[in-house]
Amino acid sequence: MAHISSHTSHLFAAALFMAALVTPAVAADTASITGKVTFIGEKPKIENIRFSADPYCEKMHADKPVPRQDVIINANDTLGNVIVHVKEGLPAGRTYPTPAEPAVVNQHGCLYTPHALGVMVNQTVQIRNSDATMHNINGRGSQKQNKPFNFSMVNEKVPTREVKFDKAELPVRLKCDVHPWMVAQIGVFAHPFFSVTGEDGTFKISGLPAGKYTIEAWHEQYGRAEMEVTVGEGEAKTADFNAARTGLKASQ
Repeated sequence: MAHISSHTSHLFAAALFMAALVTPAVAADTASITGKVTFIGEKPKIENIRFSADPYCEKMHADKPVPRQDVIINANDTLGNVIVHVKEGLPAGRTYPTPAEPAVVNQHGCLYTPHALGVMVNQTVQIRNSDATMHNINGRGSQKQNKPFNFSMVNEKVPTREVKFDKAELPVRLKCDVHPWMVAQIGVFAHPFFSVTGEDGTFKISGLPAGKYTIEAWHEQYGRAEMEVTVGEGEAKTADFNAARTGLKASQ
């Protein structure tokens, strides 16, 4: 058996140590982009939904009027239901696991809840009916990337239905042909880097690798706007958008 001297062993260990120093570390996905969508200028008049076409729906909202869901301007003058996502800049060829947890769209009070959401390609979307009245779900993508579907759910006793989308698309629109005010918007993405503005008009996209990204904001009434953002490892950047009667635009 060959004998390895103590001197040789020390040299070998030193070489391994130096190799570790010069080997590039894998960058952690620790960058984030946050922002808000502010409504500026004259606000549109938001009419209340008329539920009189269905006595059940009308009774559900007899005590409190419900504004149209396509434009939600929050108390702090921000815009809700804006879908914000990374449009370009992710590492080429990288794939992301499909979430095991399903997304849920519920029909409750003759409204879709949530009104806007993001899901990943091939993620299960559960569609529920919590109402004691019939709804039908007519789903169609704006770019016709995904197969359309249309089915009825007669009441709250009907089992949950499940759908999946096999291609990225923004938006896929759900509507109820029985109750024409019922609409929901779904953004389908090949990655998990998306968010939807809520009651404070803010969004957050986290877990990003360092890089230069095109961030897109989309709203069903005010269209699309883009902004380029560069973030380093562990860095947090801000990307704000403005909405007005003329549409969405980057605030920078």
